[in-house]
Amino acid sequence: MMGNFRGPPASVSTPTPPPGPTHHPTQSIYDQLETLQTHPSGVPALQTILKILQNICRSPSEGKYRSIKKHNQQFQATVGVVDEAVAVLKDAGFTETAEAYVHSGNVATQFIEAVQDALEVATAIQSSLREEDEVGQEVPADETLEAGEEYFCKGIGSYEEIVGFDGGDVKNGFLLPRDGGNVRFSKTGPRILICHDMQGNYTKSDKSPYGCHTDDADSLWRVRQWGLCDVFAYFAHTLLAIPPIGWINACHTNGAKCLASLVIEHQSGATALSKILASEDSMTATACKLVEIQNAFKFDGYFLNVEVNVPGVLVPRLVEFLNVLKEISSGLVIWYDSVVFTGHVKYQNGLNEANKIFFDASHGIFTNYWYNEETAKQSLETAGHSRKHDVWKGVDVFGRRTYGGGGFQTHKAVELSAKYGLSTAVFAPGWSWEHNQGSREKFEEADDKLWCAVKDVYEGSLTCTITRLPFTTTFNTGCGKGFSSAGMECNASPWFDLSATSVIPPLPLPSTTGLKSALSPHGGWDGSSCLTVDFSEGGAYGIGKLFDCDFQAIPPQGLSIMMVTRNADIGLLAETTQGRVIFHPSLKGEPGSLPMLNKFCTVRVASPNAWVTSIWKVTPSEGVSDVKSISLICVKKEGSPNVGQIGRFSITTGDFQTPSTAALTNVRPSHKVPPSRTVLHWNADDTIVCTDIWSQGGKTWLGRSYCRSFILPEGVPCKGLLLRGTDHTGQATKDVTL
Repeated sequence: MMGNFRGPPASVSTPTPPPGPTHHPTQSIYDQLETLQTHPSGVPALQTILKILQNICRSPSEGKYRSIKKHNQQFQATVGVVDEAVAVLKDAGFTETAEAYVHSGNVATQFIEAVQDALEVATAIQSSLREEDEVGQEVPADETLEAGEEYFCKGIGSYEEIVGFDGGDVKNGFLLPRDGGNVRFSKTGPRILICHDMQGNYTKSDKSPYGCHTDDADSLWRVRQWGLCDVFAYFAHTLLAIPPIGWINACHTNGAKCLASLVIEHQSGATALSKILASEDSMTATACKLVEIQNAFKFDGYFLNVEVNVPGVLVPRLVEFLNVLKEISSGLVIWYDSVVFTGHVKYQNGLNEANKIFFDASHGIFTNYWYNEETAKQSLETAGHSRKHDVWKGVDVFGRRTYGGGGFQTHKAVELSAKYGLSTAVFAPGWSWEHNQGSREKFEEADDKLWCAVKDVYEGSLTCTITRLPFTTTFNTGCGKGFSSAGMECNASPWFDLSATSVIPPLPLPSTTGLKSALSPHGGWDGSSCLTVDFSEGGAYGIGKLFDCDFQAIPPQGLSIMMVTRNADIGLLAETTQGRVIFHPSLKGEPGSLPMLNKFCTVRVASPNAWVTSIWKVTPSEGVSDVKSISLICVKKEGSPNVGQIGRFSITTGDFQTPSTAALTNVRPSHKVPPSRTVLHWNADDTIVCTDIWSQGGKTWLGRSYCRSFILPEGVPCKGLLLRGTDHTGQATKDVTL
């Protein structure tokens, strides 16, 4: 996977060969090439073979290219000493004589492509091994670890670490991963899995639970179209790639499943797999530990990528291991299209009888990328109608011979999946950032172009539904330049924290009145961003749907709805079983042709930086039993630009005017981290989602933590610190001062 050798590729044009037998690659030769990929001398051997075969194809009538002397120094040093390399040459049509290897006939272009692919993978493997060696070297004495590095998210590199997992900081309550979110994004068409593999992962942007605060923090890659993402898999070249806490939180906030990756590659992976499959006890023990790790970090299952040949006698055990993990885990188990029933790595580029045993033992299969319409049809036939959505057709956004070409053509793979009712796995969408590093504008422009084409496949069917209460969003993208808390501007520096990601409905909002909507990266109520609406065109009112609703009926105590707005007369319109209900701060009667079932109490509070907080309360006694959808309703005013911002929307069964009962307790300095910075720890109720930390009794904002700890800036004393939590309704907790 991810750049590995994928079996027979498509053809390319070459000069017309002379008459004679054409030598095609056999299955045995693919086995030899796979062996060469990991052979210490595989790269130079494959380079020499490729040059020999290319010479024959380019100049088929040149006799000098058809006879390779055995005593040739380069040949002997690269090919002659490797049995598998000699076997490849023979399969290509070379016969051995006493003095030379002599070729007759022609070489199929597929043969050359197979060697090219094997060389590409072998080169990548050797590069990876060199990187592993470099990582293992000692840090020079004059280098210091980054502050808080001991808390950075990281993968698990060995079998022994997996079975020895004891919970660590997660068990001790250091991290604060969220449970599943309160929304559901829906679309008419195939599901989408995003497989995130960028620059090896565990990068500066996501490895720290405290976020990233570098000069380019506001331009780093993140998922910007959560409505299209059903499943998110975090991939790294380590045995067990556990998603960093920020990705888990961002996924759960947006109703997506978040998967860790179990990656079996190279000799180290083969060794780990042999230990896992050694016995029924070892398989069960490993599966139980994986579930324990999953439950500790609150992610939602595993993506398994086995990239080594498995001894045939162990294949039944591998299938059994999948079944055990699937049975005892409450999450998903997704298999990658690599190993087939014989135990060999042979990418099928779809679902067929060769890999179906692994599909049957898992919740789905992520196929390799080199497929065509015929393999899509075959995948559907093999899966059957009841499990067609469990086939995730892979598309590599970097191209690399993927179906459709990747890049801005990624949507073509999604279209093919949709045609046959299959799902799509989008690999390495960080392409949009890697090709535009350092420029937020260029990255976002490229990212929009890529994903808007994908969204078009769904023809406007994308919706966001609130499924349970309480629900709140501040339209936060998880990064920005400058940070606000409750409308107050706290900091002007760039920042990035995936845990800060809010639910953002599909934009532009559906509107029949000409209302325009977009996300503004600046001037937010909480964080940096906010929702901007322009209702200057159309009639007297601008209406745009925010959310569908599928939560329980309105309870006896009623519902409270809060919205924070600026620069415009904006309220809400709710579709209910009983009709339309208007929640608006200034409308006194029926607005035009819009029927208003009832009027409800409005509380308006002025907030910092011209923000206005409006609160409405509705109870069943007032004739409303449920809510089907909620839209914005904006009233035009003469002489006004009729453009406004929404900084927060919240709905709960509680009361926004009652202080939060959640509490921060046992706040204490823990220990020092280099260079002489203090780690602050505290306990918190599970309903608290973040904590702001201030110094000088609340005068200077130091930062926000989505954990139960915070590293103080160098030189800042604990005395005079103020901590203020925010609960899941968006309400502030009682301040704690030191």
